[in-house]
Amino acid sequence: MDISLAGPQTGLELTQEIRQSPAHRIIPIIAVTAHASASDRDNCLDAGCDDFIRKPIDSAGVLGTMDRLLAR
Repeated sequence: MDISLAGPQTGLELTQEIRQSPAHRIIPIIAVTAHASASDRDNCLDAGCDDFIRKPIDSAGVLGTMDRLLAR
């Protein structure tokens, strides 16, 4: 989930909306953002993201995170 989505909702708002749907609660959501402070990470996790990845993105790191989340 891009936290800085352009549009009517931010990535955090959209994450919260997804998490409200019982059918979609199990979908892993990884926050992707250039905002890299500890409070930014906490805000993403509090909104319902399962993990947090900082930009620039390392593709091997993303794949590892996806593998870990999908294996649970």
